[in-house]
Amino acid sequence: MDLTSSVVIGLAVVVLSSCTSSGDKPSTEKFIPGQVWHYDTRPGEEGSTLTILKIDSFPEDGKIVHIRLNDINVINPNIPAGVSHEAEHLPMKWASLDSSVTTLISADHTVPPFMDGYKLWRDAYEKDSAGVFNVNVKVTVQYLEEAMSNAIQVIEE
Repeated sequence: MDLTSSVVIGLAVVVLSSCTSSGDKPSTEKFIPGQVWHYDTRPGEEGSTLTILKIDSFPEDGKIVHIRLNDINVINPNIPAGVSHEAEHLPMKWASLDSSVTTLISADHTVPPFMDGYKLWRDAYEKDSAGVFNVNVKVTVQYLEEAMSNAIQVIEE
């Protein structure tokens, strides 16, 4: 895993700790690993897609859907290009994801590698140091961008 991925995962863990609430109950088995979806995006990211990576279930948070985002434009001062175009692992509440997706593109896409990020999240989650996004994907992407911007300010000080 490269430095950028580690920074994104670390920031996501910090952001996630404030995004958890309980009570989401999935109504169907709509999501399965390997699916690729369009979702309600931020302006300029209309071509972005999400891939379902894994589904977990925990007593405190219910079903958690782990996703990957492609073709996003997250300002990231930590990389030379200044913009990240993917998020390799994000844990989402089922209902938050369900309210975000618009069109199923593929039901049987190969699940990309994600276990490094998942293991970091899972270890932190089991220690109550990480949570789950309980907002829609569009807002989650905005949180990531804000976290990246704030991280560089802290590093520079």
